[in-house]
Amino acid sequence: MNQNMHLRLLQAGQPGRILAALVVTFLLTAAGSFSAFAAPQGTLDRVSAEGVGGWAADDASDTPVSVVLVAYADGTMNGVEIGRGTAAQERTNPDNPAESGPHGFLIPVDWESLAGNTFQIEAYAEENGTRTRLYGTLAYEKPQDDATAEEAPAGETYVGSFTTTAYCSCKKCCPSGSSLTFAGTVPTAGHTISADLSRFPLGTKLRVGDTVYTVEDCGSAVKGNVLDIYFPSHSEALQYGRQTADVYLIGG
Repeated sequence: MNQNMHLRLLQAGQPGRILAALVVTFLLTAAGSFSAFAAPQGTLDRVSAEGVGGWAADDASDTPVSVVLVAYADGTMNGVEIGRGTAAQERTNPDNPAESGPHGFLIPVDWESLAGNTFQIEAYAEENGTRTRLYGTLAYEKPQDDATAEEAPAGETYVGSFTTTAYCSCKKCCPSGSSLTFAGTVPTAGHTISADLSRFPLGTKLRVGDTVYTVEDCGSAVKGNVLDIYFPSHSEALQYGRQTADVYLIGG
């Protein structure tokens, strides 16, 4: 092969090498950009009369994350800011390295100053005016006085004011597609209810309004003072929506 032919082949291959270099440069730049703009992460994991706690961290920054608490009172859809703080307390979790380090927070809340009795609490990491939702929703109920508890009929125990929601067996409500409850039963309207099993084990009887339900199911969002009532259709579940109700334990 003569020298001119060899030179022409090298020149012909040059655009391909330039394109490859540009692609590599773009991918490296994009990876750096994604890392720089990675959203904060964290979880809500405790609520008490003193306040709300959890953890939050931002892998792209060494600055402690600012956390904002938002609460929904008595089943309303309008959230109200109830506290602010910084995730800077030391935490250790061998199962989750992202949580370990100075990432914990416990934000005081003056519950008595808030209107309402039961609250659904969410938390957001706030950075440069942008809020990122932290994982988890917690429930809190103001302590009830003895007079309320004494109103329970014979054979029943008043357990508090609860947020009640509704679900059915459709894919929107049950993405797993299972047609059975957590207890392995077929869900039945006017009978099946989903509850926090750490408070109400399977088989517990709860009266909501005039209906006595049996705890047969559970859900990731059904924690604390939250109950999820089974309905035979999605339209009926939507119609029920989100309500607040006094709940009584049967035989408690």
